[in-house]
Amino acid sequence: MAVPVDNSDDCSDCTLHDRRSFLTKALSAIAMASVLLPGVVHAETMTGIVMIHSARRSDGTAKYSIPTADGATIDTDNEVILVRTAGKCMAFALSCPHQRAMLKLKRGDTSFLCPKHKSEYKIDGEYIRGRATRSMDRRAIRKEGTELVVDLESQIKSDDDPAGWAAAAVPV
Repeated sequence: MAVPVDNSDDCSDCTLHDRRSFLTKALSAIAMASVLLPGVVHAETMTGIVMIHSARRSDGTAKYSIPTADGATIDTDNEVILVRTAGKCMAFALSCPHQRAMLKLKRGDTSFLCPKHKSEYKIDGEYIRGRATRSMDRRAIRKEGTELVVDLESQIKSDDDPAGWAAAAVPV
């Protein structure tokens, strides 16, 4: 005698996602949330980097929401590190001034490290040690209402323009 088969658990018509598809969609949702809600997603303390994306405008600038707490925010598309610390915001080039390797936030979130030659920088971009010979390159930054505008084409070098480098920060 044939036993009836219960097909109620048959998923052949379901729209289940494989693991890769699920992770891609989940990470996309997190990235979008960090763009749309940077104050909500941003770390309350220097506990990690928040990744964001901002469209490059025709005038060579990008706009960012002012971070609500101290921390580092990275826009890899525009190669910008946005840092809020000690009541001010600064924008840096994402690459090390020595040989242009991408900088990383060092464990403890108090400094940046170049993985190529181990140059280290304070969270405000000031040179600490390593093969580099100057502090991290800053980008010109200004505040417009509740947003920061970063000039993506500017490069302010601490050794060429110490006063301009020190001034490339906005109080928040």
